[in-house]
Formats: sequence, C-alpha cells, structure tokens
Amino acid sequence: MLAHGFPERLEELRPQVLEFAGSMVRADLPRHGAMVGHYAEKILTWLLAQGREDSDARSLALTLAGGFADDGLSSNTAELLSPVLPMLLSQFPEIAWPLIGQQIVGETVAAWHLRHVVGETFSGHGQTSDPPIMSLPLDTLFAWCGANPNEAPACMARMLPILAVGKSGEGGMVLHPLFRRLLDQFGDREDVLEAATASIHTFGWTGSLTDYYAQYRRPLESLGDHPVARVARWADRTVRQLDQEIERARSREDERRAQSEI
Repeated sequence: MLAHGFPERLEELRPQVLEFAGSMVRADLPRHGAMVGHYAEKILTWLLAQGREDSDARSLALTLAGGFADDGLSSNTAELLSPVLPMLLSQFPEIAWPLIGQQIVGETVAAWHLRHVVGETFSGHGQTSDPPIMSLPLDTLFAWCGANPNEAPACMARMLPILAVGKSGEGGMVLHPLFRRLLDQFGDREDVLEAATASIHTFGWTGSLTDYYAQYRRPLESLGDHPVARVARWADRTVRQLDQEIERARSREDERRAQSEI
C-alpha cells in the first residue's frame, strides 16, 4: 500500500524488493488471499519493467527463474508467483528459459507443477487467453524444441492450447496457429501426437460433454491433407475417437434425462 498509486516510492526500496523475492522463492508459503498475490505481482513486475539493462531487474529475473526451476518450490508459492511469468519470459528469456526449460521437461512432481503453471494443462479452459509459455519469444521456444527433440516438443504439446477462437467469419474453434506450427515441425514424432491426445482428454468443462468433444472435430478434420502423413493419420484416428466419445456422452445424457422424468 505504501506505493499504491506512487510506484516511484519503490525506487528507494530496491534492496528490500530483491530480498522479498528471495524470501518468497525459499519459503513454503501457506495458501494466500487474493490481495497478497495482487500486491506481490505489482511489486515484482514494477522492478522487472525496468528492463534488461537494469541490473536489479536482471537480478530479480534470475532469482525468480531459479525459484521456478527449484525442485523445492512449493505449489502455493508457484501459484503466487505465476502472474509475473509472462513478463519474466517475454522480457528476460535469455535468463529465465535456460533454467525453467531445463526443469520443465523433467519427470519430477515439481516439473509437473511447473508445466501446470507455465502452460495450458487443462483443455477447455483458457482457450481465449494465452498461457504464460506463449509469452516466450517464438524463436526461443522452437529453438528449445530443436535442441531437446526427445523431451521438449512433447512437453510443448501438453502446454500449448490446441484450439483458438476463429476469426470473424470463420465461426467456432480453429487449430491454434502455434499448435499447428508444432505439428508442422515435430508432427512426425509419435510422442508429440500422444501428448496432444492426452491434452485433449485432460480437461475441465461445464455443460454437455458432447459440446466439448465436438469443438475439436472440424479443426482436426482440417489436418486431413497435412503434408506429414503421420499427422493426417493421427487426426483421422482422433476424430473417430471423438465421435465415439460424443456418442457415449450423448447416451449418458439421454439416460440421465430419462431417469429424471420417471
């Protein structure tokens, strides 16, 4: 509150801001209220906004990236710090991503939590807003995939949104352009396609499940003539699986309606 409306007051508190950030990433914080996260975001993004030419901003970026990459970072702390990720990844990729990118492809519980914070891990949510990983410069993101072909592309397939809202006139959902680019470059890898399938079937949703599954049909059908034959076969197979899920969901819904009318 000291700096509310007067962020310049933080100039004299730079050492305390850096100490605050270091304490946060080392602590096992309890669940926090919305205002705690709000003020933490305001303070940390203020210093990051000073840019990569600012030594304190670079120090903060390194502290935060190291915290996210630490196996000991608690899920509560990661959630509290998550609002600063877009600025951290977009403004300091050369500092943040070597640490976070190395951690995120691991098989640990911490890596799973980090993928949840950085990426789109539940289909059906956030389809109209970008997960933090999409704040990373695209050249950095795809260079990371190229340098780590056995881990990164499949990991990316789990974190990127598969669908996006179509432009005016297109109607409904379309394939997200970044997911399409991932398939164009790495769709010949079975682990990437398996990860995409898992992403489709890992979701949060309210309403009819037929609507959830149906939204994928037309975007996936557009891959029928994809130049990578494995992608085209995967899309065709996935559409058939979706049709089966739609039919099962419709049958369950019809059964529930019939029971409610008894």
